[in-house]
Amino acid sequence: MITTASALIVARALLVANAMPAITSRPSNLLPNKRQRILELGELSKLADAHSLDGFHDSANPEHAELVGIVSRLAREPQPHAAVK
Repeated sequence: MITTASALIVARALLVANAMPAITSRPSNLLPNKRQRILELGELSKLADAHSLDGFHDSANPEHAELVGIVSRLAREPQPHAAVK
């Protein structure tokens, strides 16, 4: 079974891969896109806690479809960052 720690490692890798800055403000002040990504990562964690790894490998299982849906929503093209002066 995938643990919450494993899901957090995946979530961290996604954040690093997308060069998402650390969250330094209150959730109510976050941009809607960032807030939605955080909620999706929470759903990924819950999904990982609720199901075994085998369920994710089998594309016929609903867990696999849910995992693919979450990762698809989290995946995005890297955005260029403004140069720091």
